[in-house]
Amino acid sequence: ASVWKNPTTPFETLANAFRFYKLLPKRQRADLLLGYHWDHSHRRSASLLSGAALMLRREVIETVGGFEERFHMYGEDTEWCLRIVRGGWQMIFEPQAIVVHHSGASATKRWTDLEKRREQYISFFRFQRLALSRRLMIGNLLSGWLASSTQLGWRFILRQPRDEPRMVAKLYGTELKQALLGRNAHILRTR
Repeated sequence: ASVWKNPTTPFETLANAFRFYKLLPKRQRADLLLGYHWDHSHRRSASLLSGAALMLRREVIETVGGFEERFHMYGEDTEWCLRIVRGGWQMIFEPQAIVVHHSGASATKRWTDLEKRREQYISFFRFQRLALSRRLMIGNLLSGWLASSTQLGWRFILRQPRDEPRMVAKLYGTELKQALLGRNAHILRTR
């Protein structure tokens, strides 16, 4: 999926994690959640397009700047798209454009799957810290922690592998605690 809502909200996190979206009619689900719930068959305005393929006017870059340098990999497109939209520009998904993106090809040469997921979450937290209000950030962290902790619990009950949900719940828990205490500066570090 290459079209998403930006920024993510607790509603989206919980609707996807607990599959509440199944309670919604397909059309409403597609409009509310985009991503994999939307069929990508028609042109539409969007607040987040995948950074794998973006075509922009030079004026956009001159106005809002380029990628934020604090994002080495993951999250740079999310932060950039939010700056573009907040700068008053409209982003359009064009279904006629076809791009092949070998997702994760660079990352798999550098990290294991679990390390890659960790980097994605660290970048996601960095984005939240840089771009969102404290209230929305805490709501997102709380809903993410709830979803990942629930998944960890279910995996424990079902005796399934728990490495990833354990890591994710721990990352969310640590970041949530820091956010509630007003101490999120550590997430801005670069590796």
